Amino acid sequence: MVNDRLAQSIGVDPNKCIVGADGQVIEITADGHVQTTREKVPCGYVMVDGLGVGDVGNIVLRDRQAMATDGIFIAIVTIDRSTGRILTSPDIISRGFIYMRENETLVSEARQLIRDLFIQNYRRSRDDVGEIRNQIRDGLTKFLKEKTEREPMIIPVVIQV
Repeated sequence: MVNDRLAQSIGVDPNKCIVGADGQVIEITADGHVQTTREKVPCGYVMVDGLGVGDVGNIVLRDRQAMATDGIFIAIVTIDRSTGRILTSPDIISRGFIYMRENETLVSEARQLIRDLFIQNYRRSRDDVGEIRNQIRDGLTKFLKEKTEREPMIIPVVIQV
C-alpha cells in the first residue's frame, strides 16, 4: 500500500499500480500486462536462531515467551538410588522469577514442599522418575501461583547416585 501511494505521488497512473495480498503472486506478461493471480506462495515471519533459519518451532517460541514473561524455576533433588533417600537439601535456581536472597522464606517453603512431594511420590513411583518429576512440577506450579500469582517455567531435576 505504501509503495502504491508513493508511485501515485510521483505521477504513476493509478491503473498501472497493483497491490497484492501477502503471498499473492503478481504476473507480468511479455507485453507488460500486470495482473494478480490466484496462486499464493508461503510467506510470513522467518525466525533466525543461531545458525538455523526458519527452524524455530512454535513450542520453542512458546517456551521462550513463558521464560521471558514469568522466568524459570529449577528444582534439583539428589537421591540415593538404593535407599530412595534425599541426600542433600533440594537445590533451587531461579532466573527472571524471584531474587532468592530477598525471598528466603519462599525458597525454604519450596524446598520443604519438594521434599514432601518427593517422599509422597517416591513410594508410589519408585521406578518412574519421570512421574516423580511431573508431581514435583505440578506441586510447585500450584504453590508458586498461590504465593506469587506468577507461573514460571518449572524444571524439576532428579539425580540418582
